[in-house]
Amino acid sequence: SQDDLVIMKERVTRCLEDNDILSKVTEDFKLTFSMLIGDIDKASIVAEYVIESLKEDKSLQEIEDKILNYFQEYKVIENDKNKNLVEILEERLKGRADLIFEQIKPYLEDVNGYVLDFGAGDGQVSQKIKDELDLDVSACDVRDYKLDNVEVPFLSIGDKSRLEVEDDYFSTIVITNVLHHEKNNQDIIKELYRLLKPGGKLIVIETVPVGKSEKEIENDRERTFMNDYLYNRLFHNANVPVPGTYETPAGWIKRFEDAGFKLQHSENLGVDQPTIQDTHHLIVFDKMS
Repeated sequence: SQDDLVIMKERVTRCLEDNDILSKVTEDFKLTFSMLIGDIDKASIVAEYVIESLKEDKSLQEIEDKILNYFQEYKVIENDKNKNLVEILEERLKGRADLIFEQIKPYLEDVNGYVLDFGAGDGQVSQKIKDELDLDVSACDVRDYKLDNVEVPFLSIGDKSRLEVEDDYFSTIVITNVLHHEKNNQDIIKELYRLLKPGGKLIVIETVPVGKSEKEIENDRERTFMNDYLYNRLFHNANVPVPGTYETPAGWIKRFEDAGFKLQHSENLGVDQPTIQDTHHLIVFDKMS
């Protein structure tokens, strides 16, 4: 909505006005672009262009359109082919579904019954769960983003983060990097509890801020937001919400335990996708019966 864009613009502006955050964001952006371009000097110029554009006194939509256009016109020669920055980023992240599948696979190998990939996006992880583990899996999201080769059933998430599925239906639910994209993610936690059968398993991967103090964590929350914003808003024209509702791993664990889940496993995955400088964390819960 227009209100969300205004709030996002204000948050971006606050980040860029804070010298500590700006310094870290600049380094992250340079690293991301150097991974795409292969030249740190050119990457620095692109990072500077993006940051200066974000400071302009224009609507966020105008700025995002301008930056996306710049990315699409910026050509890099790779393997004797001319490619733009968006195309190269997509290639760099091709293994992302494989990586996520390998991270969650150990917790799916003893599973029976219906499995749900909540907020499945393009459905590649859902399809891998079906193909490699022969599980009865469904995908759900707010819109059907599935790639053409994805054959798992799709369920639509309604306006109130609710599926038209009976209570206690799924034996296992997977939710990877979804919660921080929802402004009211407590609604999702409640829905996950409703959908999962007693004793069922919930596998969560989330983008998390890190730091040794409250101040460090707070600054890292904003740095993480800017990286998230770069990937989801500036490289794509899909109007993905980026409310930046991140929690620390301890914060997520407390919220899920308060909702009736029991912690089974917590693991720092680190910066596991080096193109974007985000820290990911894996948490596995059981629904208390």
